[in-house]
Amino acid sequence: MTAPEFELDGLPRRNMPAAGVYHQMPPPEPEAVSEVEKRLRAEQAEFQAQEAPPPPMKSQAMSRVELMPIIVSTVVLGAALVIILTPNLYPDTHQKWAFGVVGLIVGHWLKK
Repeated sequence: MTAPEFELDGLPRRNMPAAGVYHQMPPPEPEAVSEVEKRLRAEQAEFQAQEAPPPPMKSQAMSRVELMPIIVSTVVLGAALVIILTPNLYPDTHQKWAFGVVGLIVGHWLKK
């Protein structure tokens, strides 16, 4: 069911579909399509001619995030080893702390 011809905004319309009925739009003129296709193909060729940027290289130096656990572990382990290797200078509570810290650091690095 289509409506008869009528004017909308001063422009003649023909065979407008009834409510709820849809139809495909007529294909555009070949000249317009060819111009659009030419422009699109030229842009695609230009885009494909561009070289892709190289992937970012990871620097050889270690970052702070990778370096800080190593530094903290080394400093604390060094202090704990000094306390463990000189038993007469430190009380038993300090030695228990030192042994506990060594176990904690070894467990941390074995977990990784």
